Amino acid sequence: MRWFEIVAQMSEKSKAYVIVTVLEVRGSSPREEGAKMIVTEDQSYLSIGGGNLEYQAIALSRELILEAGLVSKIEDFPLGPKVGQCCGGKVRLLFESFPAETIRISIFGAGHVGKALIGIVSQLPYRIRWIDSREHEFPKAIPSNVEKVVSGRPHLDIRSSSMADYFVVMSHSHKIDFEIVQAVLKMGNYRYLGLIGSESKKKRFESRLIKRGVPDDQISRLSCPMGIGQITGKSPIEVAVSVASELISDINDLESDPVKFDTKAEAKELETTKGLIGSTRINVEMEEYRFE
Repeated sequence: MRWFEIVAQMSEKSKAYVIVTVLEVRGSSPREEGAKMIVTEDQSYLSIGGGNLEYQAIALSRELILEAGLVSKIEDFPLGPKVGQCCGGKVRLLFESFPAETIRISIFGAGHVGKALIGIVSQLPYRIRWIDSREHEFPKAIPSNVEKVVSGRPHLDIRSSSMADYFVVMSHSHKIDFEIVQAVLKMGNYRYLGLIGSESKKKRFESRLIKRGVPDDQISRLSCPMGIGQITGKSPIEVAVSVASELISDINDLESDPVKFDTKAEAKELETTKGLIGSTRINVEMEEYRFE
């Protein structure tokens, strides 16, 4: 398996890891420049040459993982008696540490607002899934931390395993929106569920959800309309900025509270900030704004 495939697996599993790269070689060494090793808190993959050099590199990598941040550093290792290797050369290693990606954002809808929102949130250090049934709506260039998902039944592509999952629903169809909202609410294990639309849309959805047997305490977690009250414009970028502001505010609240930031907690153990940001919400009537 190639190093970037291992990195992709670590990201998918939300595991912290360090990429160790042989940056420079002087004299004799067990591996060439460019050789890589991936280190996690409990495993290592590939090799930079074995022996005590690799042992020390793994130990330093795990120290960096404990720092839980984006860290890069360069270290020199002479391959002599000091490290128990007799190659006689010198190796310079680059350590790049990547913390576990625990925040996950799923955005349903690749219309005008969806594109504008992706342009903002993709700049954040989180994993993002972008789902739509219309492949032609996706731009050719997708940010590296965004997974494009083309699905005719997007409510079946809902993935959640922790209380650090965010779901943003803004598809081109009320029917699709409802199926997604219902699926997330019934799943229960998530941090945030936002639906684009007006108060009247929210009331229609609430009525249908009650008839489908969704409990009131789950329905009350739905944030609709989305966004912060200070931004009242209805252009795609204004709506996207408003929604992104609400998401970032909630994520900051989650990350700053170690009790709330327990990704294994049950849904009832976490408070949501729904309704706490601004006095009103962005009101985007889907009947008037079709995101085409």
